Amino acid sequence: TGHTKEVTCVRFSPDGKWVASSSKDGQILLWDLVAGKLVQTLKLGNPFYATSFEFNPVEFSLAAISSARSVRLWDLDSFELIGSTPADSNQVKAIAFSSLGSAICSAGKDSLKIWQLEPTIKLKDTLEMSWDKISDLKIANNSQLVG
Repeated sequence: TGHTKEVTCVRFSPDGKWVASSSKDGQILLWDLVAGKLVQTLKLGNPFYATSFEFNPVEFSLAAISSARSVRLWDLDSFELIGSTPADSNQVKAIAFSSLGSAICSAGKDSLKIWQLEPTIKLKDTLEMSWDKISDLKIANNSQLVG
């Protein structure tokens, strides 16, 4: 079984053992590539869906951009939603984990926000700037931000 609507994003886990896909059907499907089977379905709740997502490079978690203008974080050991950012005033366009996996950056139309993930999701800093045309965001191992 797969998605029932348009796929919005596909990513491999850092260890290459899983692949995940998100869709406008409001689900993120997690597949075990070795076993060749669906492991879990993460649901964002109707009518919301994930526009994009990223695996944490260190911790076994996944962050997704919700069409509700927030970022949601799941623990992939328990498959539980463990946190969410407050809804932004604009669409969140891109996200990236820090190289240590302890923070996440979210780029919106007019700002870049840095979120601390432990012990709970907390806004650490906001940089006001135009990110209107950004479609992807990465943080290099030397902590440089590339968008």
